[in-house]
Amino acid sequence: MELVKLGKIVKIRGIRGEFKILSSTYFGDQRYKKGKTIYVGLEDEKNPLPLTVKFHFKKENFDYVQVEEIGDTTSAEQYVNCFVYADKNDITLEKDTYFFGDLENCKVFDEDNNEIGLVSEVVEYPAQITLIVTQKDGKKFQVPFIEDFLVDIDIENKKITIHLVEGML
Repeated sequence: MELVKLGKIVKIRGIRGEFKILSSTYFGDQRYKKGKTIYVGLEDEKNPLPLTVKFHFKKENFDYVQVEEIGDTTSAEQYVNCFVYADKNDITLEKDTYFFGDLENCKVFDEDNNEIGLVSEVVEYPAQITLIVTQKDGKKFQVPFIEDFLVDIDIENKKITIHLVEGML
């Protein structure tokens, strides 16, 4: 089973121990749907705890999730600062959408097929998603994850071709 990070539990809300999650998914309504299994654990934990979603709602930038297996604040507190994951095989992506983790570590090329760096991070700003690309000399630059800059994305071969504009590097 390959897990995809959905977010981080930052706080517990209410007497029923709802997780307040800072999510890194645009699809919280789908990922936290009642009856779905989510997994909770520390980063890179080998055996995260499977939990069943009982209730979900979104408020501002947070997802609030109550699970069947936890019914009070005291029991839930131990999971603050843990990450929430989903099984990658249970997620269907729409055309031209990608998992952030699949974009990371892709080699980045310009339109002339010159390698210019490696995606070191994917950041979700309020206005858009941005790729942070690290060049061989350690310098970083940002590429907005929009059609104007993305020529081709080949996840299978870990290759992204971008349209460079003056000043980007």
